[in-house]
Amino acid sequence: MAEGYTAGAHRRSDSFEMDLAALLGAHWRRTVSRRGSHAFLGILTLLCAGCASSGFSQSVWNPFGLKPLFGPKGETIRIAIVDSHEGVFDTADWAFIQRRAPWEPLARALSSSIGHPVEFRQLKPFQIAYHLQTGRCQFALVSGDTYQLLADENVPATVLAEAEVLRRQGVIVANAKSKIRSLADLKGKRFAFGPRTDPILFYAALEVLDRAGISPSDLRQELVLTGFDGSLQNRRSSRMAAKEIAYGVGTDAGVIEAAEYDAYPETGGRWLPLFFSFSKDQFVELARTEAVEAVTLTDATFIAGVCVEPELADKVRAFLTSAHKEKPEVAHALGFSRFREPAETDSS
Repeated sequence: MAEGYTAGAHRRSDSFEMDLAALLGAHWRRTVSRRGSHAFLGILTLLCAGCASSGFSQSVWNPFGLKPLFGPKGETIRIAIVDSHEGVFDTADWAFIQRRAPWEPLARALSSSIGHPVEFRQLKPFQIAYHLQTGRCQFALVSGDTYQLLADENVPATVLAEAEVLRRQGVIVANAKSKIRSLADLKGKRFAFGPRTDPILFYAALEVLDRAGISPSDLRQELVLTGFDGSLQNRRSSRMAAKEIAYGVGTDAGVIEAAEYDAYPETGGRWLPLFFSFSKDQFVELARTEAVEAVTLTDATFIAGVCVEPELADKVRAFLTSAHKEKPEVAHALGFSRFREPAETDSS
């Protein structure tokens, strides 16, 4: 993915390539050493999660789909999603222990909104048709091609929402209370990147720093618990990077999503126990990456099958079309800017 993004970008210097290769090499050595701890976490999940249930999506944190002791108790809502391995749905991008499946924010938020457990199932297009017709899945998130296939096969489905592709851009910022006022001031400083595989919050940010004459080795390296050093600081999300910059100790700069930063109010950011918010006056903007469209489902639509009660369909539609106001991560994690009201609502 990084190669796709940087196809037209400036060529990295040889020293930059060597620095980055060394850092990534150290990362993979540490990944191997973590496998024992991954097994322990899996066993701990079995002990703590409760009885088996199909009510929650399988993930690295919950590989067997076990239902937590606390949560919605209603009928499980199952959502089919196209089994794609590109862009945000590429397993290599989120299958590490620190990442979540891209649909998990939507599953959790929707479950809380409608009061039902929500499960996503990755299926092939022909499987989605069968599951919608039989009621095995009540909803589906599909690409335009898959939706047309369903229409050609006369699979009755109602479009609840259409997705707009997210145009992603990173903003390199510094804590407003720090002395950092330019990219040159970042040398020797800790820097909060996003996930290591993220094309914007990692690779694109490195490109911007490289063009400013800052290589990975110019940044202050992290000391990790395994004893390896020479690692950059990677946060699991843009929000966690912003939290580290605004409220953390020792990290005064980093990169966050432009969509999030631009939505911050001018003032009013604050930290309280169990709650924190951000505002633009907490940061100084230093630079932005190039904007690119997220690689995700093309012409995506969220549809309801024939077995879905109208009342439930209306609740899901209302949640989806308003989620970008209160919970933008629901769409952003899937590579969408938002879900909007459909132009047409029926494929039958």
